[in-house]
Amino acid sequence: MQLEYYFDFSCPYAYLGARAVEQLAKETGAELSWCPMLLGGLFRSLGDGSSPMESFSESKSQHNLRDMERFATLTQTPLSMPTSHPMRTVLALRALLASPSSRWTSVIMSIYQAYWVEGEDITQKSTIEDALKRGGLSSDETQAAMKGTETEEIKTALRERTDQALSIGVFGAPTTAVVKNDSRTLFWGQDKIEMFVRDPYAKKIRSKPWLGVSFTNEVYNQKPCRGLKEDDKADDDKAEVKKPKKRSARMYDYWQFSSSPSEEHCRRSGINITKYEFRKLGKIITAYQRKHNPE
Repeated sequence: MQLEYYFDFSCPYAYLGARAVEQLAKETGAELSWCPMLLGGLFRSLGDGSSPMESFSESKSQHNLRDMERFATLTQTPLSMPTSHPMRTVLALRALLASPSSRWTSVIMSIYQAYWVEGEDITQKSTIEDALKRGGLSSDETQAAMKGTETEEIKTALRERTDQALSIGVFGAPTTAVVKNDSRTLFWGQDKIEMFVRDPYAKKIRSKPWLGVSFTNEVYNQKPCRGLKEDDKADDDKAEVKKPKKRSARMYDYWQFSSSPSEEHCRRSGINITKYEFRKLGKIITAYQRKHNPE
């Protein structure tokens, strides 16, 4: 099995999903292929302008920002919105393509670090040079990569990769493709990687906390926590939540993969859960979210 991860450095969700897909590949033994593409070029080819976010209302833009901050908090991923976002990523993408393929993972994470943690200007050659060196490239390899960004070969390679992404149906970032037996299944979004949990290609990772945070343990130890009694009329301020029965433990594994599960969703995933347990668990999750992302 092969995993293809389509991304651009300018997309915060692609940054948030990069570590997750890397860990997913390790858990499943799949071969991970990093697939850089020029997101702006993809959008223009689809008739979306330079970015669909340009048409967002103020309320949707604010929600979008809070949504990525919540996900970053949940996965314990550092995230800082650069004041100059969005930045042109042509130089960074070409530098990656010109780097030794054996160093791509470390270089990708280093450039992401520069953009989404340090807030550095990745349109500057000096910033990219520093990122390449932090990614493990020697001084000679760094200089060779920077020279490569100006060659027609690398410029063409980036255009071809963007066209290839468009040809298989990619319309945004991040997009993860599961390739097996000449069949390709696309998953769009960093939160859609949860689909692998129910995908027959990756059943073995069902109980793995690969999102980077052991949600099971942290939620399980929340004390005190408000909850609901079976009659649904209990005083929330006085009600206490007891630890669930052993048979419900799988629910906690499931919650780390979904931001908006439902009872029906749980049942379709083969999780045995009563209405009482579902409501009670919802209270626990809400308390966890308020603690780690107060608003």
